[in-house]
Amino acid sequence: MKTMVSTIKTNLSYYLNQVASGEPIVIFDRDRPIATLQRYIPTAKSLTSLVRRGIIQQGSASIPGELIHPPVDDGCEINLTDILSAERNESY
Repeated sequence: MKTMVSTIKTNLSYYLNQVASGEPIVIFDRDRPIATLQRYIPTAKSLTSLVRRGIIQQGSASIPGELIHPPVDDGCEINLTDILSAERNESY
């Protein structure tokens, strides 16, 4: 997305919401790009700093193995659309 400095100033909340949803914004001043506004992605170093300052707490839970290595398709021929259609038809 592209916008002018004056537009950013008058609609800052709108543009911050756009950035928060992942859309970078190129800011122009007199038809010349001067800055890019993009979503902040914390690094391990910044997270460590936040933990030290007491702003966040480090999690203690481990990630379940099935989230790291999801099950492989076993060739099952079940079609979710067919199941949902049948279930809806039964309720009428």
